Amino acid sequence: MSRRTVRVTQLFAALLALPLLACPPDRTPACVLDAGRVSQRLCNPHAIILVRHAEKVTSDPNDEDPDLTPAGRERAARLAKLLGKTAVTRLVATEYKRTRNTLAPLGARLGMEVETRNAGETLDLIRELGNAAPGSTIVVATHSNVLPRIVADLGGGRLAALDPQGNLPDDEFGRVVVLSVGCSSAATVAELSSD
Repeated sequence: MSRRTVRVTQLFAALLALPLLACPPDRTPACVLDAGRVSQRLCNPHAIILVRHAEKVTSDPNDEDPDLTPAGRERAARLAKLLGKTAVTRLVATEYKRTRNTLAPLGARLGMEVETRNAGETLDLIRELGNAAPGSTIVVATHSNVLPRIVADLGGGRLAALDPQGNLPDDEFGRVVVLSVGCSSAATVAELSSD
């Protein structure tokens, strides 16, 4: 598995390089056994861009579905600007306002609806993401305790700088993880920052 940390200004270069990073020279094109014959298959992975929801309102500890703060809305707008020119094919968020509203500006910019998935059904989401169409690019807004698991379960290994419980730190909202899935046994990860 290859792991790189790049600056936000290098996001587009990272996205363009993903198919190359995911296909080591010894596997491109990959040879597969097809009914007793060896056939050539071109490498065409799919990209998953994972973000934690932006900053949320914390003033009411009883609010189980808080919205974004003004800083969170600003971060969501920056994310839309950052990813607005990529070839995104789907937007997926959990059912909570903070994740949906993190992707709402990007959805508006791209003219796409944000699909929702139940936060309690992470394994189903991981299966869905792992089986996405070749060449697709899916942006997923999720939570600090779920994002590292999605990356690990899709073959990306352990992210850098997690807290002792294996989650993103509570005060970290700017990490963007670009994961290329397919064509090799391990996913390729690029960790970026939207700050």
